[in-house]
Amino acid sequence: MFIRPTCQLSHVAEITPGLLNQLDVHGLLLDLDNTLMIPRLGDVPASVSGWLKSIQDHGIACIILSNNTDTVFCEKAQEKLGLQVIGSAQKPNTALFQVALQYLNMPPAKVAMVGDRVLTDIWVGQKMQAKTILVSPLLGKKEQWQFRFLRLLESLLCQLPAKQSTKKQSVSQ
Repeated sequence: MFIRPTCQLSHVAEITPGLLNQLDVHGLLLDLDNTLMIPRLGDVPASVSGWLKSIQDHGIACIILSNNTDTVFCEKAQEKLGLQVIGSAQKPNTALFQVALQYLNMPPAKVAMVGDRVLTDIWVGQKMQAKTILVSPLLGKKEQWQFRFLRLLESLLCQLPAKQSTKKQSVSQ
């Protein structure tokens, strides 16, 4: 399967109501760690807080879908951000993505999955036929080398051309 986000931005705050309108998106499924919050620290940059308030003021429904398994951390994030957090999502598994869609009461075509990882966030969105928005991680170059290496591999994966089918279609006469 070829994985390519619908769009790619430098920061979550670059997602505007205008962009979402162009994409016909009315709801966002948001990754938590390194998309909205600094991993393990739980810090929310002011730019993210302001963006979240603005996006919700424009009537965009939001829910957090995170692979984070730390229940206490997810509860604190829910309090800080004022959004429902679904943790232990096991993305790219689609089971809890479907739960999030039920919470938003929207079909996949009307939502976008937003995150910083191709092989989790973007892949689950693509599997569910939702729009996908890849953002750069909040930590950027401050991440451990292993994560930077994985991101390099993921970015190369996004640049691969779509695989062409080698099967010939039969033409009925």
